[in-house]
Amino acid sequence: MSVAHYPVPDSWTDRRSQFLFSIGLFAVFTMLCAMWTIRVLAVGELPTVLVSIPLGIGAGALAVNAYRVRIAERVAPRCVWSAAGLIVLPDAKSQTLANAGIGALGFAGTAFAVLAPLHLIDLELSGGQRLIFSIAAAVAAAAALTQFLMLARHGSPRVQLGATSVTIFDGMRRLDVPWDNIATIKDHPEAGRSHTGHTICVVPESGRAYNFEQSGSYTPGGIGLFWMLRFYWLTPEARAELGDGRAAERYLAGRFPV
Repeated sequence: MSVAHYPVPDSWTDRRSQFLFSIGLFAVFTMLCAMWTIRVLAVGELPTVLVSIPLGIGAGALAVNAYRVRIAERVAPRCVWSAAGLIVLPDAKSQTLANAGIGALGFAGTAFAVLAPLHLIDLELSGGQRLIFSIAAAVAAAAALTQFLMLARHGSPRVQLGATSVTIFDGMRRLDVPWDNIATIKDHPEAGRSHTGHTICVVPESGRAYNFEQSGSYTPGGIGLFWMLRFYWLTPEARAELGDGRAAERYLAGRFPV
């Protein structure tokens, strides 16, 4: 069965129109940043470009990535394997764009938080606005730094399947659970609503459910990843192939029974 012929999980919803609206806003914001950069260069307000350029780059990179992943579903499945098991990785371009976008926005936030209180940003702001925007920028910079610290600590986002356990790391949260301790893997959150419409929810026998929302960065629409996880959860006798290359071949070819 090819990736294109996997059935869509029953609870998944098509939210491309919502994502397209958000992408449009990010695209407009990117153009505004470009116009802002041109204007401040023309008047010689050079410190401001330390905010306007990375802000535009960050918004643009995230918009392009969202379009590739959520709208065009133009991602290439990747994986590596060893005797320890199979490691499934997000699309390389998607990961590069996401890191570039977060890094650029973090840099812009840091620059604004430092320069705005010194009145070195070319924006008409009241004292209260300057304080609020500076705090917001510092929070954004701290969030970006936290993201990269998590990557440094846990490695890149991945889904790691071994003979006895599975590890999922989305860049911020990590799940390590034995296969035998998984109560179910389902297509909707245990509680609350899905942020992407394509949630993979892993529910352990003990502990909190783990909602994985980034499946679309791994396979087109995330569908292949969902069925792969369910296959190895429901088929213990097939887990031996995770460490001999057969699972990698299955994953890249989209050959998992459903």
